[in-house]
Amino acid sequence: MDAEDVCQDVFLTVLRQIERCQDPDRFLSWVLAIVRNRSLNYWHYLRVRTTVELDPEAPSGQEGPEQDLARQEFAALLHAALDCLPPLPRQVVLLHELEGMRHREIAELLGISEGMSRQHLFQARRVLRKRTDIQAMREGRV
Repeated sequence: MDAEDVCQDVFLTVLRQIERCQDPDRFLSWVLAIVRNRSLNYWHYLRVRTTVELDPEAPSGQEGPEQDLARQEFAALLHAALDCLPPLPRQVVLLHELEGMRHREIAELLGISEGMSRQHLFQARRVLRKRTDIQAMREGRV
């Protein structure tokens, strides 16, 4: 999928959901929000699916298989918790934590205020903490 595919996806979404745009004066901002969301979703899709070739000759870490398994389980748990977040808070978390972006940059990119960026991150972290702790307790890892 490339930029043309994302554009086509945006146009199809606009056509399918045109009745949701109740205020004709805000049509452009409504379409731009769809463009932003589809573009960020595609960017996230690429990031998750991009792999790095492993060197079979490279020495492994100092940790044993138990630690590797625990790390993999926690990563799966974290991904599941991220999937439970609404799109905007998930985007804020990923941009802040993975990309190292500041709230000012996130706010500009997502079209929200800096304060809302901070609020989304705060609330998303709380949800992630809660979801990962409950699951870890159920599995007896905490």
